[in-house]
Amino acid sequence: MSLGSDVLGAARRWLIDPAGLTPHGFCLLWEPGMIWLHAVSDAVTGFAYFTIPLALAIFVRRRTDLVFRPVFVLFAAFIVLCGTGHLLDLVTLWVPAYGLEGLVKAATASVSILTAGALWLLMPQAMLLPSPMQLREVKQALAEREQRSLELGRLNKDLEQFAYVASHDLKAPLHAIGRLAEWIGDDIRPSASAETLDNLLLLQSRAKRLEMLIESLLSYARAGHEKAPVETLNVGSLVEGIIQSLGPPPGFRVRFEGASIMLATQRPPLDHVLRNLISNAIKHNDRPEGEVKVSVRLRDGVAHFRVEDDGPGIAPEFHRRIFTIFQTLRSRDEHETSGIGLSIVQKTVERVGGKVWVESAPPRRGSAFCFTWPPAAATSR
Repeated sequence: MSLGSDVLGAARRWLIDPAGLTPHGFCLLWEPGMIWLHAVSDAVTGFAYFTIPLALAIFVRRRTDLVFRPVFVLFAAFIVLCGTGHLLDLVTLWVPAYGLEGLVKAATASVSILTAGALWLLMPQAMLLPSPMQLREVKQALAEREQRSLELGRLNKDLEQFAYVASHDLKAPLHAIGRLAEWIGDDIRPSASAETLDNLLLLQSRAKRLEMLIESLLSYARAGHEKAPVETLNVGSLVEGIIQSLGPPPGFRVRFEGASIMLATQRPPLDHVLRNLISNAIKHNDRPEGEVKVSVRLRDGVAHFRVEDDGPGIAPEFHRRIFTIFQTLRSRDEHETSGIGLSIVQKTVERVGGKVWVESAPPRRGSAFCFTWPPAAATSR
């Protein structure tokens, strides 16, 4: 007889006809108290084991966001097999089904090894899961941040309203001061000294400067708050329109260079940024003649703009300073400016999710102001 036949015969005898084997009750001498102690304990334990996988199944089904789901399945299988083992312990008190009990124990051993291995493998990831206390702290921090955002929003609205009111209340008297200085100059011109007339002109220029500064502050407060609708713009046509409206002085050549793109965005903020950079390139050139080139290209769906001039350039140590509000590289008496223009450019660009920077390396002439403009949609043309 072959080994396979022997194994099959032994398995059939253990499972179906366990002749010669005695129930477990014989070992307990059929003592009623001992029999009932084992029977009730195994029955209750087996019943409890079967309820645990049911609870796990309901939990896993309802928590669709649950991680490590396979581990829960292994745990459920392990517990079911443990419960089955206890029920077979109950059966073997009267029936010697030790072969079936052994097979269930072997299956339990196999599943327990898989469960333990999976648990140890997932332990590092499980340790990274936040605890309930950490989740409460994060939730509290998010609530505090939301509250601060609401407060900041209210504060910004209050500041904008203050800027509008203050600018209106300040511009009127400043305009009156400038006009009064002009009228006084006309009245006393025949008899006044040259120094007096120069002081009156200085008073007028300072009043105009302050009026310009107030208007620039108002523009800074409004920057990025335009409610214009999104429209599809031909960037080349937009730049050409800005150049024509600026009317570059004789000797300056301003042009759009390269291929254009179609850009879905709000027109006013983009128009303001390009207009400001182009006019700055003309205004701050130290020569009576110059060239300004505007170009745009798409990179990973984002529009990259470049406004390049052949002016004196900007030293690297000033590349960040020029975007700070009220900062200028030249005296305001030498060159009338509010020092807010590039701050408005930066604020506007960053509000749409873009970045702005300058590229310049004196003594080589020229500067290039670059900025990105994330569009709703953009295509080459």
